[in-house]
Amino acid sequence: MLENQRQFLAEINKDPNIHEGYIRRQLYQIDLEEERLRTV
Repeated sequence: MLENQRQFLAEINKDPNIHEGYIRRQLYQIDLEEERLRTV
């Protein structure tokens, strides 16, 4: 599921109307979730 979210973000990142900071924040949240899942 997290990989699907990454792919979705990569696709919408192609849209110049989407702020890059939003994409970065979301990718950071995905990274945090992946790290949390590794420690469980």
